[in-house]
Amino acid sequence: MSAIPLSFWLTTAIVLGAAVAVYLPGLRGEFLFDDIPNLFQNQALQQLPELGWSGLWETMTSGITSSTGRPVAMLSFGLNALHSGLDPFHLKLTNLAIHLVNGLFVYRLTRRLLAFTAAHTIAAPRRGAVHPELRVAWVALGIAALWLLHPLNLTSVLYAVQRMTSLAALFTLLGLLAYLRGRLLIGLGEHGASAARGAAWIAFAYVGCLPLAVMSKENGILLPVFIGLVEWLILRFEAPTARAERALRWLMLATVVLPAIAAAGYLVLHPGWVLDGYAHRPFTFGERLLTEPRVLWFYLRLVLLPDWRAMGLHHDDLALSHGLLTPPTTLPALLALALLVVLAFAARLRWPLLGFGVLFFLAGHMLESTVIALEIVHEHRNYLPGYGLLLAAAGSLWQWQIMRAPRWHAATASILTLAVALCAWQTAQRAASWADNLRLAVTEAKHHPGSARSLGFAGFQVLRQAHAFDLRGDKQRAAAEIEQARLFFDALRRRGDEELGSLYGLLSADALQGRRPDPGVLAELAERLRSGKLPSSGIGQLAMLSQRRTAGLDTNLADPGALSTLFDAILDNPNLRGSTRASIARLAQEHAETVGDEALRHKAATRSEH
Repeated sequence: MSAIPLSFWLTTAIVLGAAVAVYLPGLRGEFLFDDIPNLFQNQALQQLPELGWSGLWETMTSGITSSTGRPVAMLSFGLNALHSGLDPFHLKLTNLAIHLVNGLFVYRLTRRLLAFTAAHTIAAPRRGAVHPELRVAWVALGIAALWLLHPLNLTSVLYAVQRMTSLAALFTLLGLLAYLRGRLLIGLGEHGASAARGAAWIAFAYVGCLPLAVMSKENGILLPVFIGLVEWLILRFEAPTARAERALRWLMLATVVLPAIAAAGYLVLHPGWVLDGYAHRPFTFGERLLTEPRVLWFYLRLVLLPDWRAMGLHHDDLALSHGLLTPPTTLPALLALALLVVLAFAARLRWPLLGFGVLFFLAGHMLESTVIALEIVHEHRNYLPGYGLLLAAAGSLWQWQIMRAPRWHAATASILTLAVALCAWQTAQRAASWADNLRLAVTEAKHHPGSARSLGFAGFQVLRQAHAFDLRGDKQRAAAEIEQARLFFDALRRRGDEELGSLYGLLSADALQGRRPDPGVLAELAERLRSGKLPSSGIGQLAMLSQRRTAGLDTNLADPGALSTLFDAILDNPNLRGSTRASIARLAQEHAETVGDEALRHKAATRSEH
């Protein structure tokens, strides 16, 4: 093994320092969206500084993001709360530290994969071609730097609650490294190493890392799938004995194939487990299945050709697919995705990193980009899967260079360096806008003028600014900001507002100006709440208004009768079911008792019983 020179370690330090530098401005940003219910309004986290260590258990089972509670991620938030309270800066600083550790893990994983590929899979290079370990280390560092500084990964750092994603990735990467270490000990290079030690490392991947990944976020369950891809495409089940090879094949059968068959069978026998989740979504099961191939190509473009202006918190401006030719790109996207899978399979022997990287990317989207009734698009879903595409592109370039153009080492290094610099610049641009919610909101609306959520986000942030001016007595500035907010809400209303944010926003603008609610806006919102599908954001905003009024805070509604009208309407909606209906009925009762509306109180009590 050749010694690693000081220049390599200095470059590694520079990469890590660059990551800190580009993210530092964004660490001062505020809470956003899912941060609010899971962190800021989380009673367990709020009480933790007073309760101390005894309150950690309750914290681990708190949060509304998932029915499982994601206890490992919530525990990490609890430790933050014990140390520095619910300070967004320290929460995001911890996220950045996790991201840096993940970057080191990505480097180590990439170095292992490149080394295995060079030693066991790549055909004999042409005369003069070399692939010493030091060159492998440099290429691995370049790929890790690409991933660490990629602008698409920003939401998993600066969106505080997405620590769930980065923690799940941390334990998944650790599991992959543990498995590779075990395989190395079993017989891929360390002669005389104990097979028992190798088996222990492999057991640690499954028994230690897998549960921790799943308890950080559910897609940690994909660790065995990633291990299966490594074994099948990179290691090729190579083992010192036929018995060891059979054991590895049985392990893959037991941890990948049989669980996949069992999961598919369960979904066939219990379709309601998936279909019930679409009750409050503005899209159907079929629409989601048809749309996701286009979404995957959108992700692929953002990973390989990053453009920070095309990135954002919200991508509801991406049209749903209602049929194979509606929009016309639906069928081509589906066919191209199938072709991509075929090409990945075809490339697995001669270009293993290409095949592995593509299938790693697709496997990483098996849960969040298929049948489960989640939002259509979210960038943080690419945090770990995007690594597969970077490895496929840069790793294949490296393989081509050592096999076909051994003298092009400088060109390969230059391409990687330029790509890393471009990613760092774009991430810095994004992080600067994340330093302030108002700047972020206006930037998002500028870059995504067709996004209802971006327009709504901008409108409410401008209203917030107007409220601040109003509190300082600057009525003229406040009035100007309110009119600017109305422009965002009017634009949102004209384009078709499925989330109802424009209507809530216009009522809030009326309240801030001391006006009675616009009768037309109030009537439209009440009718939307009474019939049709109920978007989760529309329900959430109504709940937030009620909770703020009950707490004696700013209600965003000048007339308490307006809130009664909205509660009366939503209680009539036949799509309001289960725990959501019970929660809304409880809030309606509390409001009715506060304002003395006996008819609403009786109606809410009746609805809560059914």
